[in-house]
Amino acid sequence: MTLVPTSDDTWGDFARPATGPPADPPVVEIHTFGHRVAGADGSVVQPRVHATFGPRAVLVDAAGTVQATVAWSDTRGIHKDPIHRAVLGPKGHVPEEFLHLGPARAGEVVRVRTELLLDSPVDGFLAVGAAAAKSVRLAAVRVPLDDGGHLATGPVRLPAGRHLLELDLTPDRDLDLRAHIALVRDAGRYLRPEWIRPAASDEVAAGGGVVRTTVQVSAPITRAVVQVATRGSCVLRVNGRVAGRQGGFDPYTEHAVARVRRYDVAELLRIGDNELTVEIAPGGDPAVLVDAVFDTVVDGRALRTTAHSGAHWWAESAVGSERASAAVRREPDGDPAALHLTRRPHPLPGAAWLDPEADDGTVVPVGFAVPGEQPGDEWLTWQLPPGTRRFTARVYGDAVVYVDGREQPAVVRHADHGVRVIEVDLAGAGPTPVRDAALRVTATPGRRGGALLAGPVRCEVGTGLIRPGDWEERGLADYSGGVRYRMSVPAAAREAGRVRLDLGRVRGTAEVRVGDTSAGVRVCSPYKFDLTGLLGRDRDDRIDITVFGTLASRFDATSPTHFVFPGQKVTGLFGPVRLHLGG
Repeated sequence: MTLVPTSDDTWGDFARPATGPPADPPVVEIHTFGHRVAGADGSVVQPRVHATFGPRAVLVDAAGTVQATVAWSDTRGIHKDPIHRAVLGPKGHVPEEFLHLGPARAGEVVRVRTELLLDSPVDGFLAVGAAAAKSVRLAAVRVPLDDGGHLATGPVRLPAGRHLLELDLTPDRDLDLRAHIALVRDAGRYLRPEWIRPAASDEVAAGGGVVRTTVQVSAPITRAVVQVATRGSCVLRVNGRVAGRQGGFDPYTEHAVARVRRYDVAELLRIGDNELTVEIAPGGDPAVLVDAVFDTVVDGRALRTTAHSGAHWWAESAVGSERASAAVRREPDGDPAALHLTRRPHPLPGAAWLDPEADDGTVVPVGFAVPGEQPGDEWLTWQLPPGTRRFTARVYGDAVVYVDGREQPAVVRHADHGVRVIEVDLAGAGPTPVRDAALRVTATPGRRGGALLAGPVRCEVGTGLIRPGDWEERGLADYSGGVRYRMSVPAAAREAGRVRLDLGRVRGTAEVRVGDTSAGVRVCSPYKFDLTGLLGRDRDDRIDITVFGTLASRFDATSPTHFVFPGQKVTGLFGPVRLHLGG
């Protein structure tokens, strides 16, 4: 067999950065692995793991007993993040909240424990985002938090090393609790817009009202945009003049989501103080989220001023016109960053692979580890695709490679951030069937399970030997493309008058060629082909059967989609394959 790649990534449709046309030789990526933990009493088999995703925190009860582990990837966030279900994808960035803590009840404390791993001292701020009131102890010292909404920040000063973080979260309503944690150098640059409304009371807020702030402009405006998100209806005014209206008719009321509008307000601004006002109509959801940018030029230099909603805005309810601070709603609408006008620094600097603006140096690179973790050996296992000539693994920690139970010589290179690039050359083995591979890695704190890997294992594949069956059981579980099966022609077939080929069961499309001549294409059953007249008596005929699958396997392995369903990944030539002679 040989692979027939079909995924052209010239324009970055499948990976970032773009990898270009299909590689030669073809490359198969392995994203999912068997997992064993070596202990004093032997190896303990763990659930299958995914490259870069591993346990980094725990949930504990009031007595400090561990109830569950919390896993994430430092580049992808939450594995198969459920937040994507409602919006059909990640919208070009990794969601900010990377701790999925599960269902939480109003008033009950959710206790998160993790260790921060610092390579150098930090004099900055701890930032925690969650739809809950927050209390933090870091290295046994309580951190004073400015906790006015979803985001809370507080000053911290830490030496290099490991530091226990004890985070208690108390939501004010039942919800599926999520959170993010970051160490930042500049708290101001890290601020985000908050959902606000005219009053804290649901009854009063439902009557509508006004929220407002003042923005100072010191130079002529070149561009000014205000973005408003709300589920209800509102009017945006700038200096008393209407800049826009939104809400009202919604054809999808059963799928209530925040509607977002952007308004160009440059012509409504003046030098000096400018009042931004959002008038919220009664009867609907009274919460709004506002994000704005104002661009000016001063002495030939472009300057940007920003404004966003928060507790510093003023509010007046329709029920009582007394001015007060706006009430902040902690709970975001989906991924918080999805409704921002401009990107803020991402709490995971590694998310810059997808969104280059995610890492501007504001967030301090920090590792997370389950408290008390110590070094120990762990095993990752997988199947090598048939015909694998070489494979490369990017690993955190010392590693030994095995193929079919035998230790393999490997070339090891040291890359950035403690990654070891391990290359194993198998080219001398000739055409090979599927084989079993394993990595024994000395795990370090914060690098367990799939987090032992900095990315997928990449296998360069040549000619191999494959039996009929499901590709998922032939070392091609994460592969999308084509596989060309080759069979020789028996002598009797050259003597027969009529020759028919029956492929039996096939999942995918199938094309059959005899030598250089096509015998046809089938996209559904029956997968039968008439080869009469295509087999020459004096030629060294071969029959090539090329089966093409769908993108389901690749998407399921590499994206957060929830919409690859059981059975959609089943692909391959199952047979039985029969040549019918004569008749």
